[in-house]
Amino acid sequence: MKTHKHTHPSPIWRSFQAGLLVIATLFITACSKPIEKSIIGKWEKAGETAEFEFFNDGTILMIQDEQKISGTWVKVGDKRIKIEGATNGTKETVVFEDIEISGNQMKIKFNGKDVSVTRKK
Repeated sequence: MKTHKHTHPSPIWRSFQAGLLVIATLFITACSKPIEKSIIGKWEKAGETAEFEFFNDGTILMIQDEQKISGTWVKVGDKRIKIEGATNGTKETVVFEDIEISGNQMKIKFNGKDVSVTRKK
C-alpha cells in the first residue's frame, strides 16, 4: 500500500490560488451596484400605507395616507443617504443609515430603529 507524504503547496500553486482570489473579489465587487444605483425605484413597508420612490436625478416622492411629499436625496456616506423635504411649509431632513440592499429587500436604520422595506413592482 502506498502512503502519501503531505507536502505544502508549491510557490507557483500559491500564486495561482492568490490570483484566483483576486479575480473572484474583483468579480464580486464589479457585480454589486453602489447604493446610489440600487436604491432607485419604489419601496414600501409591509402592512403600512407609506411608500417612497427614489429617482436617478436625486429626487424622491413619499406618499402616506394620500399625502404626497417631494424632496431630494443625496448619498452622504458609504451606507447613508440624506433626504430633505417639506411638509406644511416646514423643511425636514432625515438620514437613512446602515443601508443594505439585497435583491428586492432593503434594510435601513431610521431614527435609531431598524426598518425593512420591499421594492414595489
